[in-house]
Amino acid sequence: MFAELESSVGWAESIKKLYWRLSDYVHCRGQDYSFDSLYSGTSCICGIWIGGIDKQVVDTILDRYIETVQQIAVILAAYNPILLFGLPIDEKFGLNPPASGIFSEGQSQRLRDVIPESYRSTLIKTATQDSNVQTHRQRIEDMPDLTEEDIRAQVVAAESAGGG
Repeated sequence: MFAELESSVGWAESIKKLYWRLSDYVHCRGQDYSFDSLYSGTSCICGIWIGGIDKQVVDTILDRYIETVQQIAVILAAYNPILLFGLPIDEKFGLNPPASGIFSEGQSQRLRDVIPESYRSTLIKTATQDSNVQTHRQRIEDMPDLTEEDIRAQVVAAESAGGG
């Protein structure tokens, strides 16, 4: 999956650029990237000097945060591509879903929404063509839905185990 991202959108270069943009501030690449440059003024509150709030600085910090979260989402989806496809977890597992590895449709949609479009289409296309992903999806979708009786039995078991 990582190779497909690299060949289609140059993912490694994007990661490097983000790393260096973050590193400029973390490792202070000169006065332009120093703590002092981030804040337009200082204030003293209860004897503690703090930097002033600057909209451009806040925007920059939030932009880097968003880019970082987006790249983490890309890594997550590339590492475990089945997460891109929502599965009927509640219907198939009830109160005892798998500990990890699959998402419901709502969770998958949020992951897809965080991934930048330039990566999203490649990830989905590659995951759709991955026979392991599709086999696992199909296996879960083919499981019978739990009945009301099955769910009641799970509730009783949870209550008797001290979970209710």
